[in-house]
Amino acid sequence: MAKPEASLEGRDIRAQEEGIGASHRRTSTALFAVLVAIVLLLACVWLLQDPWHEFCTESARDLPAVIPQRLVVDVVGEDRERLAGETRLTVEAGLRDALDVYNFSNRIFLAFEDNETEARPGDHVMELRVYLRDGIPITRIASAAGRMCGNIVLVQLAGDPAVSRLRFIHEFGHYFGLPHEAGTYMRTAELVPDPAADRFSPGQLGILDVWNHPGAGYVPHWAR
Repeated sequence: MAKPEASLEGRDIRAQEEGIGASHRRTSTALFAVLVAIVLLLACVWLLQDPWHEFCTESARDLPAVIPQRLVVDVVGEDRERLAGETRLTVEAGLRDALDVYNFSNRIFLAFEDNETEARPGDHVMELRVYLRDGIPITRIASAAGRMCGNIVLVQLAGDPAVSRLRFIHEFGHYFGLPHEAGTYMRTAELVPDPAADRFSPGQLGILDVWNHPGAGYVPHWAR
């Protein structure tokens, strides 16, 4: 008469074991899903990081403390090589045309060769890197046509000289203290010629006017 009870007890034990096993499998599956989610999150964070963040932060220490008597722009390629031939002529023409929109451009001097423009007391030297092939990294998976990286301005040369001019104006605008502003040269929209937006606003002109007063305090665009 005891055999049916033993059989029932055995089935209960097996059921309990199966339930425990299923619970363990569900727990393992959930832990694996969490682990996968953490790995994917870390991968996304890594991919979206700016690989130049530390470099640009360090370069920001070389920005001028005050508006200089003259700004010397050392013009190089993306690998810091000197530009030559037609490339130099194209870059120089577009850059001079772009800088002409600033009413203090007579105090901006370009250096395309070593020791071409010797810095004097009261001058400040910054660097312009012109990209001819690859885009300018902003994350590990995205690039931009230009960026200000501390005391360095980086610009991707466009096939259209008018677009290159706008890129030079925009990135130097950041260097001169201008944050983004819609409907102006500092717009975030794609930089293509637009008569209605190719301008500075009255507020921007007020910020730029400080460059007509050497010795005045320099304020970077991110501090405005």
